[in-house]
Amino acid sequence: MLSITYLSAASAALTPQELAHLVEQSRCRNAAKDITGVLVYSAGTFVQTLEGPTAAVTELYDDIVGDVRHTEVIEVWRETIMRRTFSTWSMAFRELTEAEAAAVPELNGVLAPSPPADADLSLSPAVLLRLVDDGAGSH
Repeated sequence: MLSITYLSAASAALTPQELAHLVEQSRCRNAAKDITGVLVYSAGTFVQTLEGPTAAVTELYDDIVGDVRHTEVIEVWRETIMRRTFSTWSMAFRELTEAEAAAVPELNGVLAPSPPADADLSLSPAVLLRLVDDGAGSH
């Protein structure tokens, strides 16, 4: 199995309804492909972890890279895994306010449309799991 975490900027501002539709669409697609993960959104920036069968995760990530709803896709974590971090969620979701994002040290400088060159982009899935667990993110 494979786990990929990436950052991207939304190409256009999303309304709450568009964001809810995106999350629901992702959950259905992921469930059909045996992919689990988490999506975190803050001020126009996405952080997402995808995990599951290597071929399915690679194909989905390639689709995301080519999706016009995203710009500046940056892969920040890739590893072969034996166990899923998000095994119970087809796509957990958490929206963070800018203040909530600023309170997470690992996200400082990362959740910006263009992360600074010196930003530490080694954002592990464990950080995102902590965000979902701490914030009672929707599953």
